[in-house]
Amino acid sequence: MKHTFPPTWTSLGAIGRSPVSKLSILMPFIGYLILLQDKVIGLMGPFASTGVALEPKLSIGFYLLYFGLFIFGSASFLFHIACPVIMKRFYSAEEYVERMQTLITASELKAKLVLIIDEAGAESETGKEASLYHSSISAGMTTQAQPAVRNFTLRAYFDNVEKSHASIRLAVFILFSAGIFLTTIPSLIALIRVLSDFVKIYIF
Repeated sequence: MKHTFPPTWTSLGAIGRSPVSKLSILMPFIGYLILLQDKVIGLMGPFASTGVALEPKLSIGFYLLYFGLFIFGSASFLFHIACPVIMKRFYSAEEYVERMQTLITASELKAKLVLIIDEAGAESETGKEASLYHSSISAGMTTQAQPAVRNFTLRAYFDNVEKSHASIRLAVFILFSAGIFLTTIPSLIALIRVLSDFVKIYIF
């Protein structure tokens, strides 16, 4: 199996389309309300008379979790605004071809074939095949009689769109990775502490 870097929109979609990813988009807003607004502390005014300190002392784990979710949410937001529409609607090239091959018209096929030729290059194998199919459609051959034309065109077009906007895909991948990494650190810290206490109590 050939791997692409940066990951394709389909690969990124495994994370970007998840419910957790969609919810994480709200993290910057929630963080703004909780961490950056003095009014939150003001709401705790009734406790002031008890002499209890109102300044919260947050652990490093909380900050790592917050920043991780913030970065992850930013990646999710970028994914949803930059990801091509067909990548959001279809999970794979097979699904796209199966759903669209009976719906696409000859004019749409020709337009997609032109894009494929421009992207692949007229002298490439893909470009030559696309040019051949484009000529056959222009000559009046019906798309219903040429399933190979429709399958090739739809799959090649999907592959092109899937690999579009490489710089944005790289940014989304880095942000997703950084967000996941930061959010796992608090769990690792907690695990280390639990293991340390376990060793002290039950082993030594």
